Amino acid sequence: RQRGLSLAAALFIVVTVNLLVHLPGINSPLRDHHSYRQTQTAMMSRNYYLHDFNFLHPKVDFHGNDPRYAGTEFPLFSYLVALLYLLGGEWDIWGRILSSLFAAGMVAYLFALGRRLLSNEAAFLGALVASFIPLGIFFTRTFQPDAMALFCTVGGVYHFYRWRMERGGVPQAILSWILIANASLVKLPSLYIFLVLCVIAWWGNGSRRRAVVDLAIFGAGTLAVLVAWYSHAAKGAPVVPATLSTLLFVANIKAQLLDPGFWKTHFVSRLPELYTTYAGLLFLVFGLRRVWRERGVVLLAWFVSVIICIMLLGENGRIHQYAALPFVPINALLIGVGLEELGRRWWSRRWGRIALVILVLSIPLHASLRIHKWYRLSNPWLPAAAAAVAEVSEADDLFGINTYDNPVILYHIRRRGWARCLWIDGAGGVEETRQLGARFFLSPCAGEDQAMRKLFLSRYPVVVQEDDFTIYRLQQPGSAGQVSGR
Repeated sequence: RQRGLSLAAALFIVVTVNLLVHLPGINSPLRDHHSYRQTQTAMMSRNYYLHDFNFLHPKVDFHGNDPRYAGTEFPLFSYLVALLYLLGGEWDIWGRILSSLFAAGMVAYLFALGRRLLSNEAAFLGALVASFIPLGIFFTRTFQPDAMALFCTVGGVYHFYRWRMERGGVPQAILSWILIANASLVKLPSLYIFLVLCVIAWWGNGSRRRAVVDLAIFGAGTLAVLVAWYSHAAKGAPVVPATLSTLLFVANIKAQLLDPGFWKTHFVSRLPELYTTYAGLLFLVFGLRRVWRERGVVLLAWFVSVIICIMLLGENGRIHQYAALPFVPINALLIGVGLEELGRRWWSRRWGRIALVILVLSIPLHASLRIHKWYRLSNPWLPAAAAAVAEVSEADDLFGINTYDNPVILYHIRRRGWARCLWIDGAGGVEETRQLGARFFLSPCAGEDQAMRKLFLSRYPVVVQEDDFTIYRLQQPGSAGQVSGR
């Protein structure tokens, strides 16, 4: 109990609040912020559900008629959503619900872990704040595996702590390894958490020689499953970087670290706006001071490990906002510590109570104002395009799409094909898709200029013309389009 509030009641409040903040937009189609990543994940769920449940062979639609499976991250999240489709039908809401449940589980684990590292009050405040960090509110209810990765990461640390610090025995060790290994498989950057595990093992019960042996076994097991999966993924059609060399090339780490804009993006712009809120940043500073003063090595190692992770992600972390989600749990705990610290200093004074109430209320207000635009739906013409595609084509007809967002349009029109952005690939991109086997080419009118449109009309007949999109016929059934043999 903490000031009359039972631990069960505190846990209930933390989980309920987290579920409630994820309700807005829970039933929205996958046309909100970062629809690219969401539709890519949902595409694999749909293909599992409609074709087969071969876990090792996830499929995406933006490789056209390429027979290979998708070379992607461990597709457990997509697979679980496909199983939910069996129970309740193919609806996008299942992906959002599953993410929201993992997020609720994450704050429950965060509260339980926080109680072991901090006071009950700081743990409760930290777990509660985790539901109001702007980045976490949105990206832990999207149709993607990041909430699952957070759940597994925090849960893995919790069980590792119980194993090493409380002599929890083999069951705690096994649970921790399963969760940490799955977090790393689902989201490779989750490996950052091994720095936290090293600190816990080093300062835990038992000899340090035994700690080194245990960590070596723990790490070797995780590395083994990662090598096994990514060796398999590297043989598939590329979706994410599946080799170390490709990953380093895409991250472009050195150039990013030397670019002042990288640091400004993460620590001047996003830290106060998305990773904490402005009031949250104030509490975080006080929390860090107290943790440093009290030598809270686990929390300090956690905070440093996330910063290192962001640095190593390089350009990927700069482009994809959700890559910084590992900040959510540790920032929330540090904010909880800062809240407790300032509460003790200020609450006895009237002005202090007023200031604290204003600062605390500003956190959810800031979050709402900062991310409300992310819930807005883009591409309002897509439902009409999907209906037109269903009318003029068969389910196995291939499409070329005028876009640089590979999965978005193909997911919504429920067809396989290839994306070719005309501003980048030119008119030759259309002919390329025809040679690959595409029968139709769908182009948003915003992606064409008059010269392009005139050229298309001279080559390909229009089968659907709407204000927002045009569908061209590239070839008749049975025409001599070259079927890809990749």
